[in-house]
Amino acid sequence: MTDDSVEFWVSIGFLALCLLGWLIYAPWSCHSRWDASGMRVSWGPIQGCMISKDGNVWIPSDNYRDID
Repeated sequence: MTDDSVEFWVSIGFLALCLLGWLIYAPWSCHSRWDASGMRVSWGPIQGCMISKDGNVWIPSDNYRDID
């Protein structure tokens, strides 16, 4: 193997490791932030962290505001 091919595969491995870390951390972070709120929580790699009070209407968790 040449030095260029080794560098390529190391870079691909590093990117795959970063992606795996994100796929583990992001759902955990979303659920841990909203579990105690009593809301339903859903996470997807494209939609991100979504919350719902009734399970029918889902909003991004960043857009939720509790107005008293």
